Amino acid sequence: MTIRVPDEIEIVDSQAFKASFHASGQFHVKRDRELLDPPQRWRPKHEIKVPYRIAALLSKPPVFYEPYPSDRSLLRGQTHAFLFRANQEQESARYYFEFFVTPEGHFPTPPPLLEGAVETTQPYTFSLNEQLILVIRHFVVSKDSPLSSWHPELGVWLHLVDESNALMDT
Repeated sequence: MTIRVPDEIEIVDSQAFKASFHASGQFHVKRDRELLDPPQRWRPKHEIKVPYRIAALLSKPPVFYEPYPSDRSLLRGQTHAFLFRANQEQESARYYFEFFVTPEGHFPTPPPLLEGAVETTQPYTFSLNEQLILVIRHFVVSKDSPLSSWHPELGVWLHLVDESNALMDT
């Protein structure tokens, strides 16, 4: 897969969005409670037997994010969050995250979508239910990569349909 970033981009104001992946395999994204696109059909959750990539994030460097308010709960509204702490050296680096849904078990590590990404820590994991776990892999974008300096004030969220997300019966 090759991703090329356009030279000119349209910058839009940040807006709250919610990505939903239902047990039936329906996936959709809502922005301000409105569907962005028609729902997609992904693999039904009961058919997930190996790590299943659902999204990726190319972050802004941490210096471009507002600090998380110390009086705000990470577990508000029945959500789960993790807090990423960066030291002074790490503040100007761009990071890449991949999100997988998987059952418990030992599996070969899927290669990252982004070439040259260097995994920095053990994956973060969150239990979704009795059968599935959310796994978040974390990488540093090389300072030599063009993505390292491309619009550092922007983060890019990708929900994607690739071979790993195709329905098992197609």
